[in-house]
Amino acid sequence: MADDSELKKMRRFVAQYESCEDPDLQSDFLEQSGTTFESVRRYRQLVAAADRGRAATRAARKGIRTARSRGRRNRPTPVAPPGRPRNRRRRSGVTVIITVHIVVERS
Repeated sequence: MADDSELKKMRRFVAQYESCEDPDLQSDFLEQSGTTFESVRRYRQLVAAADRGRAATRAARKGIRTARSRGRRNRPTPVAPPGRPRNRRRRSGVTVIITVHIVVERS
């Protein structure tokens, strides 16, 4: 991921872009900076991911367990309907072949 100085630059760039309220001003800003809307969108994603990562490390330092750290233990175990044994094997599909014969008689 990006280091702190790059993240600060991304945050500043996105803040400048968002400060332009008019869409025409936003497109002019993008032209002046020589970039596209996709790069602004990508910067937003990177900043959000960095924020989530920092929040997760803070929660881990405090001893709070996050939902991801619990894994699959909270998910219910699949149960077969009553009266049917649970079959873990995948059933093979049946292939149906239909043959059509067309007879044309010419007189």
